Amino acid sequence: MRKIGSNSSYHETEMENDQSSIITSNKKLKKSQWTLEEKEEYRQQLKKQQHGKNIDWKKLADRIKIFHDFLHREERLSYAELLGLSQNMVWMQGGAKLYRQRLEEFNENHEGANPYPRDGRFELCRRFHKRNKDARTCYFPMRLENFSPYGEDHKYRNLISAERDFVRGVQVTEQIPKASLQNAEHMLQSTLNEALDDLEDKVWLFKLPTGIGKTYRIKDLDHTVLAFPNHSLKNEVLREKRANPHNAIATPEVPQFESEELNSYLGNLYELGLSKLAYKKILEVSHQVTSGSYTTNDALTAGKYIRQLKQCYATDNKTIFTTHSRAIFSENLPYHTTIFDEDIMEELLSVQSIDLEDLQKLSWSGGKKLFKNTEDSIWDLLKFLVEEVEEGEITSLPHHFNIDMEKEGGAFAREEGISSNLVQFLSSDYIYKEEGNEKKIFFVNQNHLPTDRKIIIMSATLNLSIYKQILGERARVVDLSDVETTGRIIQHTKKSYSRSSLEGSVDELNEKLEDDKPTLTFMSFADKVKNGVTEIYYGKSEGFDGLKGQNLQIVGTPFKNQALYLLMGKCLGINVDKYNRAFKYQNVQWNGFRFAFNTFSNKDLREIHLSDLSSSLTQLIGRARALREDVQVDVYSSLPLRITDQFIHN
Repeated sequence: MRKIGSNSSYHETEMENDQSSIITSNKKLKKSQWTLEEKEEYRQQLKKQQHGKNIDWKKLADRIKIFHDFLHREERLSYAELLGLSQNMVWMQGGAKLYRQRLEEFNENHEGANPYPRDGRFELCRRFHKRNKDARTCYFPMRLENFSPYGEDHKYRNLISAERDFVRGVQVTEQIPKASLQNAEHMLQSTLNEALDDLEDKVWLFKLPTGIGKTYRIKDLDHTVLAFPNHSLKNEVLREKRANPHNAIATPEVPQFESEELNSYLGNLYELGLSKLAYKKILEVSHQVTSGSYTTNDALTAGKYIRQLKQCYATDNKTIFTTHSRAIFSENLPYHTTIFDEDIMEELLSVQSIDLEDLQKLSWSGGKKLFKNTEDSIWDLLKFLVEEVEEGEITSLPHHFNIDMEKEGGAFAREEGISSNLVQFLSSDYIYKEEGNEKKIFFVNQNHLPTDRKIIIMSATLNLSIYKQILGERARVVDLSDVETTGRIIQHTKKSYSRSSLEGSVDELNEKLEDDKPTLTFMSFADKVKNGVTEIYYGKSEGFDGLKGQNLQIVGTPFKNQALYLLMGKCLGINVDKYNRAFKYQNVQWNGFRFAFNTFSNKDLREIHLSDLSSSLTQLIGRARALREDVQVDVYSSLPLRITDQFIHN
């Protein structure tokens, strides 16, 4: 099972798309990806563009290094580089003529013994022009990432898009009024008191600046359920921050047993999403104190775990400290008020993926029928996913693919090598087969907050528009995110510093980074950037206070797989069909700024995408606690943030 987040290894789609919402390949497109009508539609768009716009070749050479080399370098380009250039230039007004002229000019002026050979290179544009007359044989502009050796070229999709004019740097389009810290604290306390006194089953959404003291204000509350992102943070707040930890109780972690076989079996059950079966198994072990297949110690450990859980659900006078997941999915919590410390959107709209190899392993284990009341087998499910679900399609699983997990779940957990969250997949709301990736299926489960209690969610990263769309009239919003800071946030916006762009520019970046400041970035680059911090990175930053009061450097724009946003959008009722999901480098007006950025053209998807990236950046920046501390945080990302004091285009 893979959850899609900042630290995932999924490829990033940060390359710029051109005008079409359907371009997907640098080669002659596979018929399985486009219909002939779609190819012809895009071919006509390119032809119209080709005859309607004069090209500024000098501007293009200034922006694209491989094209500059083509015009000015004394050494010849490789055949592969010429192939990519010609496949672009043939679609640009005057491009085919310029391409041949430059090759002739190079050979005429070349003083060495290595001119361009006449082995078909001079004829590339002519050949492409001939093939491009028919959509069935057409070659569309090749992506720069597939032929340019320069990482800085890759922020543009192709030569056509690179020649357009984009906003340079960040333009502030509206002034952002910021409250003083004192006023924000007063407003937080008064609205929190109002929320605590509310007797209705509403959901209060508090969007707050990092470091304002939300955990401090809730840690000593009585007769409340307090939910945290993980057991570690839950235990830290209870044991080290609560004034009187004796009048509180914590839900226990799943214990480790002496039996490695039992640990492995339980781990598989949880990995497969079978938490109820796991509980039943632990309960079974707890009854075998004097006899059975397990040691006395394991039976006693299981018994202790069961008693602690029951005590939590039965308490009527102690505040319960628990995790996000248990607070959302537990049905019998004793108190009317549940407070979530930090954002819970990943639990409400949970996007994950499943490897088709895992389903094959199940079929190989005997091919038994796994679906209740039908003649379907795991092979039928595989056949459906491979043959009937098209690449790029977002759909739902047919209802008859419904495994009886109460009967078959234990057998699944005993199969080795099955890591995907099979139960969640089979109960998902939507599935998505990514184009060009036939071995993996992405899926989303939309979970719902309990409706029989009042809920308070407090975080610096809430996407209020999504929450309001999910919750409707139940939502109550308190937005205190725009607050004056004691420290300074400075953004360097010339590059995005995504994972893909960092691959070839770490040395250049390290020359800009200062020697005496810790650097937070992606986990995979923490040991490559100057002063990289390996313990805190994108996807793992909540609750870390060890860098409080220190000057920091934040590197990276944490692009994620587009499947995350497409599936979230589908759940929210956004039109995400293949004509409404173009992702390209474009001028954007968002959140009080105008800037150029790689994002969705669909404004609703764009809001989800940019808000998610902003949230991830805000979390890392918040480790310095600039709200109260006199620090400077330098942020290397082209996505402008409202908390930023100064933008520098370098």
